[in-house]
Amino acid sequence: MLAITCILIGSSLFINFSGKVVAKFCAKYLHQQVLKNEAYAAGDVGTSVQKAFFRLCLVVLNYT
Repeated sequence: MLAITCILIGSSLFINFSGKVVAKFCAKYLHQQVLKNEAYAAGDVGTSVQKAFFRLCLVVLNYT
């Protein structure tokens, strides 16, 4: 079973992934999403990580 929870509070994104498939997906693609983000290119790693998690959240939610 795939499960994902995304909670946006202020500027912080809290995500709870459960399931081996989702964990492997995130391990495979999270770093790619961080590096692709324009915030990373501008030196804002924190924002890039938040946006990458949110992007993966949307991808998994659309998949399930």
